[in-house]
Amino acid sequence: MIKNNQYISAYRKSNLLYGTIVRSTISSGTVAGIEIPNFPESIVVISGKQTPGSNSVRIIRQTMPLFAGEQILYRGQPVLAVFAPTREESIAAAGSIEITYDTSAVDSSPEDIEESPQIEAAENGVPERESVRPGPPPFPDAVESAVKTVSWGNPARLFEKASRIIEHTYNTGPEHSVTTSPTGAAAEYTDGNMVIYAASQWPFHVRNTVSDVCGLPKRKVVVHQVEFHPTHDEKLIHPSMYGAMCALAAMATGKPARIIDTEPSYRAPMVIRRSTALNADGEPSAEQVEIAVDTGAFSLFGEEMIKQILTGAVPMYDLQGIKITVRLYNTPTPPRHHFRGLGFSTAIFSTEAHISALARDIQVNPLSWRLKHLKAAESRPTAQIEIRYELLKNLLEDVADRADFYRKYAVYEMQRVRQQNFSPFYRYARGIGIASGYGINGFSRSFSEDRKHSLTVSLEENNMVT
Repeated sequence: MIKNNQYISAYRKSNLLYGTIVRSTISSGTVAGIEIPNFPESIVVISGKQTPGSNSVRIIRQTMPLFAGEQILYRGQPVLAVFAPTREESIAAAGSIEITYDTSAVDSSPEDIEESPQIEAAENGVPERESVRPGPPPFPDAVESAVKTVSWGNPARLFEKASRIIEHTYNTGPEHSVTTSPTGAAAEYTDGNMVIYAASQWPFHVRNTVSDVCGLPKRKVVVHQVEFHPTHDEKLIHPSMYGAMCALAAMATGKPARIIDTEPSYRAPMVIRRSTALNADGEPSAEQVEIAVDTGAFSLFGEEMIKQILTGAVPMYDLQGIKITVRLYNTPTPPRHHFRGLGFSTAIFSTEAHISALARDIQVNPLSWRLKHLKAAESRPTAQIEIRYELLKNLLEDVADRADFYRKYAVYEMQRVRQQNFSPFYRYARGIGIASGYGINGFSRSFSEDRKHSLTVSLEENNMVT
């Protein structure tokens, strides 16, 4: 058992088996052979071939393997799980297993995953199918998995009439989470019932995954959510996978099993290219945005990621026309998905950085430019998020007054032009910037299959509610 406010590392029980995951050491290829030593009966090795149900983890409409089969899709992909009476024995046994790989012929299409649809948006009811591709994928060994284009107005015509076109590219590289609390799960199997303890943000997903993998009815799987701190949303998918692995070990041995692992979550890198058309008066009239997203080996939450990125990529300044294309790419890297959001913050970063770049290119104070152009576009669809522009302008002016922005920007910009560095030992100058934005909460839609839940409340003799 485990008490309230305790981490999964506090889980202890007699005959407990400790698990270690054996992960692939190559980015792509096939498993040529696995040599497992003659372990004693106390050590158990679990693979995808031993799943009574499905060897897959379903995330809304996408799936990925729980254990790799013959094909390896990224470095660090789980291949086996080893369980032993002590943590030390488990680590030693996992290290003694030898896996050989064949990297001579690699199939780029992932196994055990549904094909992602080519998502097309409509402009005035006509599908947008002639978007200009940005050239080769900006990520190594990338394969496009999904694309969506949204637009309004007539950006192509406005670009033809533009007096000037300003283009900038914004890159956000990969980032991984630093685990602030143990990530793991434990399982107990008794009389056909499975009890899971998991440090999970998504306990219903843990239940569904264990049910699918172990071939158990959902009513036979009970999940207890233990203490956790999901600083980077790293407790979404991994606990479900660890719970399923422990459940398989518990079913195979009749003993409780636990896995604690340090595999991080990853943010999806993006390359965002923004082109803005300026009219004869130097005012922005149209914009074209190309966004490439590296989602790793599997485009988990792909549809929702595209929607959130599109929301953040729409600028808050007035435009007569715009065209935004988002492309998701699969690469031989760990899945990159929910990391403090699904790309909205990265997209809105590019929007705000582009405003500052526009102001710098036309030699205007970036705050003055914002205050002048922050207003709703008349041609913008009503489905777009409504921005309270007057409140935003008042907030910007208040922050600028408190920071003495106008004076500092003028002085620092003069120093930049004169190449007057902050110190003779460093090649940079002082600077000041300002940005604004809004936040979103939750998902853009609901999923009917996830809305049916049940809750049981019991009043104990000591007047405690459980």
